[in-house]
Amino acid sequence: MAARVCFLITLVLISLSASALNYARKNPFVVPERGSASYSGGPFGQTLNPVFADLQSTPFLAYQYEFYNGKKSGSHFAQAGLFGFTFLYGWFQDIYQERRDHIDHAGASYYKFTKGFFIKNIFGFGTSYSFSRSPDRHYKGYLGLDVGLLFRPWRYISLGFVMKDARAEINGNRLKWREVYSLSIRPYTERVTISLDVIHKQGARASRLDYRGTVDVRLWYDLSLFATLDRNINLFFGVSLPLQFHSLYATGIDLHYYRTSNRKSAPDQNTFGLSVPAFKDQSALAIPGGENYLMITLDGPIDEIDKRSFFGNEPVVFYDILRCISRAGQDPGIDGIILKINKAGIGFAQVQELRHELKKARSAGKKVYSIMRSPGNKEYYLASASDKIYFTPDSTFYFTGLAMQVYFFKGLMDKIGVQLESVKRGAYKSFNESFTREHMSDALRQNLTSLLKDLNGQYINDIMADRGITRDAIDGLFSKGHLFPEEAVKSRFVDKIGYADEALDDISPRITLLSVSSYLKKKKKDYSWGFTPRIAVVYIDGSIVSGKSFNTGWFRSIGDVKFAEMLKKAFSDWSTAALVIRVNSGGGSANASDYMWNALVKMKRKYKKPVVFSFGNVAASGGYYVACTGDTIFTDRGTITGSIGVVYGKITVKELYQKLGINKDVVKMSEFADIFSESRNLTEKEKKLLQEAIDFSYDRFTGRVIEGRRIKAEKIARLAEGRVFTGLQALDRRLADEVGSLVTAVEFAKKLARIDRDIEIKKLPDDRGPLLDLFSLPDIRLLSKLIRGILKNVHHTELLDEKSLYLFPYQIEVQ
Repeated sequence: MAARVCFLITLVLISLSASALNYARKNPFVVPERGSASYSGGPFGQTLNPVFADLQSTPFLAYQYEFYNGKKSGSHFAQAGLFGFTFLYGWFQDIYQERRDHIDHAGASYYKFTKGFFIKNIFGFGTSYSFSRSPDRHYKGYLGLDVGLLFRPWRYISLGFVMKDARAEINGNRLKWREVYSLSIRPYTERVTISLDVIHKQGARASRLDYRGTVDVRLWYDLSLFATLDRNINLFFGVSLPLQFHSLYATGIDLHYYRTSNRKSAPDQNTFGLSVPAFKDQSALAIPGGENYLMITLDGPIDEIDKRSFFGNEPVVFYDILRCISRAGQDPGIDGIILKINKAGIGFAQVQELRHELKKARSAGKKVYSIMRSPGNKEYYLASASDKIYFTPDSTFYFTGLAMQVYFFKGLMDKIGVQLESVKRGAYKSFNESFTREHMSDALRQNLTSLLKDLNGQYINDIMADRGITRDAIDGLFSKGHLFPEEAVKSRFVDKIGYADEALDDISPRITLLSVSSYLKKKKKDYSWGFTPRIAVVYIDGSIVSGKSFNTGWFRSIGDVKFAEMLKKAFSDWSTAALVIRVNSGGGSANASDYMWNALVKMKRKYKKPVVFSFGNVAASGGYYVACTGDTIFTDRGTITGSIGVVYGKITVKELYQKLGINKDVVKMSEFADIFSESRNLTEKEKKLLQEAIDFSYDRFTGRVIEGRRIKAEKIARLAEGRVFTGLQALDRRLADEVGSLVTAVEFAKKLARIDRDIEIKKLPDDRGPLLDLFSLPDIRLLSKLIRGILKNVHHTELLDEKSLYLFPYQIEVQ
C-alpha cells in the first residue's frame, strides 16, 4: 500500500514538473517561519512543507504580525489546525519586490489550505492549495499547489522534498515552480538540529541553485534559538518560548520573534507571533497561578483490561491511574495528588502498587492528600500513604485488620446428591476441599495462617511507619471496634474531620482539579524522529481455559488460543520493542497453561524481544506456570502466588439421578471408555490411573519451575506441594525477582530494550464487546457483589471438563 502511494505521488510530481508554459516570476506570498523543508519547530511550519500540518500534537490557533523597518503598519497571519488540516489566512499589507528594490502596498488577502499525513513518525506526504484576492493586478488571482514529502528513518536524520508553486499562476501568468531538497541532522543530541535546503528553480542552471542553512537549538523549558543563512548572506534569526499557564483550566501559549537582516538594500523585517494549543505542553515553562492537583476518585471496581462501551468510550483502567500518578510526580505543572476514596474496588496488591507510586510522587516533592468518605481496611491502607488524611464527620472510624474467607459446599452438595471426586498432587493443593469438606483441613489452615500473618504484618507495619502510630494504638482500635471521628484525630489515625468540599478548601483556597481521564489527554511534545517504540502489555486476566477467552461480567477467562494470538500480534509488530506480561490469574486448565507457556517460549526464540512479568493481585498455579520462562518477575509484596501443584476433579450426580428418577445405561468398547461419566463413581483402578496422570503433570510443573527459576531440584519440595505464598515470601524463595508495580515493570522493559525516549503503550487484548455494558448496570453489580464469593467458587466447576488443573485452590478476599 505504501509503495503504491509513493508511486502515485511520484507520477503527480513528474507531471507537474513537465508542464512548462509561459512562466513569468516567482510567488510573492511568503509567510515567515523558522526551519527547513525537513524540520520546523514553528506553528506555521506547513508553509515550509505541507507534511508539517500533521506534526502538531494538538489542535491549535496561531497568529503573527510582520512589518518592515520604517513602516507604520504590517501584515497579519492567522492559522487554525485540527487533525492534520490547517487553514491559513494572511493579510499582506506590504510586499517587497526584489527586482525593483521597492516595497509595494499589496493589500492582498491570501488563503492556504493544507493537509498532511505523517505515518508511524517515519514517512509523510502532504499537499496545500493557495489563492489570493487583491485590487492590485500584480497580486490578485494567485493560484498555487504545493506537494511535500518527509522521511525520518532514524533518530538523527530527516529528509524532505517539496515542490512549490506546481502549476501556479498569478493574474493569468504562470509562475516558476521550485523544488526544495532538504536534509536535517542531529549530530549530538535531539536539542540541536542542523538543516540544509537546496532550491532548484525551474529553468535555472545547476550553478544557480539557491541554498540556505539553519541551526536550531532547544534549551531549557523548550526555549529555542535559531538562525538561517542563505546564499546571499541574508540572515534570518529568532527565538521561541512556550509557556503553560499554571491553572489547569487554561492552556498554554507559544511566543516567538523573528527578524530578517538583509545584506543588500532590502529592508529588514520583524515578526512577532504566538500560538495557542488546545492542550498544554508539559515541557513548557509554567506561569505561576493557583495550585493544581490530580484528583483520583475511587468509587467501585477498577478493571485491569480496557472495557470499551457500545458507544466507543474508554473508561479509565488500573494502569492509567498508575501511569498518571507516575507522570504527575515529574510534572512541574502539578502541585500534588488528591485521593477521594469512597470504595476501593481493587485488590490488596493493587493497593500496594498505588502506594508505591504515591510514595515516589511524594519523594519528588508532590503533596498527597486523601479524603475518606467511608472507612475500611483497604481504603485506610491506601490513605495512609498520604501526607494528610481527611475523614467524613458522618461515620465512625475503623479498620479491623485482615481476614480471609473460604466457602465450603459439601453440605449443599450432599443434600442435592452431587459429589466431587478428586485426585491431586500436593498436600496443600486444596481446590477440592471446598466441595469435599465442610471445614478446612489442617494443611489448608496452616498455609492460610502463614499467608495471612505475612499480609497482616505488611499491612500493620506500613500503617505504623506511614502514620507514626504505635502497635499499642492499633491494637487498642482493634479491641474497641471503632472510634468516633474526633477520637480518630486524637489517636492520629486521621488528621482532620470534614466533608469533601471543606477538605478541598483546607488544602488550598485557589485549587484547580484535573481528573485522570483529563490528565491522560495532556500532551508532552515529542521532538524525536524515527518510529516511536512501543511496549506491549499483554494481560493474563481470569481463569486459564482452552480455546477462546470469554467475559460474562462476573467471570473473566483467558483462552490459550487467544493468548497465542495476542503474543503473535505483539511480537510480530516491528514497532514493539518489548513485552510486559501482566498476570492476574489463579490458573485453570493444565493443558492450556502449558500451551500458553510454550507459545511464549517459541515467540521469544523467534523474535528475540525482551519479556518482563508483572504480578497483580494473584499469580498462582497455572498463572505462575506461564511465568516460568526465565524472565524477570516483578511482584507486589501482597501478591498471592505459588500454588505449584495439580488437581483433577469429576462431578458425580449418581444420587441426584436416583432422586429424580433418571436412569442411564452405558454400552462401552473398553474398560475406561466411561471413566469421566457423571453417572458413576471412579473405581480404585481408575483413581490410580488418574493419579499417575496427575503425577506426570506435577513433575512437568516442577520441572518448569526448576528450569525457569534456576532452583535446585532438591529444594523444589519445600516450594511446591501446592503451597501458596505472598509476593514477599516468593522473593525470599527466588520465585520472583523484584518488588514493583506495573509501571516499574514497564520501565524495566524499556531499559532492557535500550529505549531512552518516550514510548507508546499497546494493551492487549484490545477487542471488546458491547454486551459487557449489560453487566455494569447498578442492579447487576449489586447482585454480583452479594453472591460474588459463591459465584467465583462455582465458576471453577466449569473447568472440570479438563483432565488436570493448575488451579489456585480457593478464592481469597482480603476483608
